[in-house]
Amino acid sequence: MTNNKHLGSELLRDFEDKAVQLAKELGITGEKAKELGNRMRLMLSKDWGGQMIYVPMSEGKIARREERNAAIRKEFTGDNVSDLAAKYDLSVHTIYKIIKAPTN
Repeated sequence: MTNNKHLGSELLRDFEDKAVQLAKELGITGEKAKELGNRMRLMLSKDWGGQMIYVPMSEGKIARREERNAAIRKEFTGDNVSDLAAKYDLSVHTIYKIIKAPTN
């Protein structure tokens, strides 16, 4: 549970930083940008605190993952699972899941 709490705190800090960055891009600077980021973090925490939420991947990341998986299936020869795992920095288990998964 501690790990999940740590990730949640990290997510809120990242959200706050991104809110400040966006505020600055929109011309809100200095203390106002920091206040906006802080208030957004607090609002998010108040509204969603304690919830288990899923944050979906961006469409670009999904497309890159599908391209990677297609390359893995193409390169698979039947006896090179360990090599593919090392090449793509994945576990052997994940390589097997990719190879066995139905393709679109």
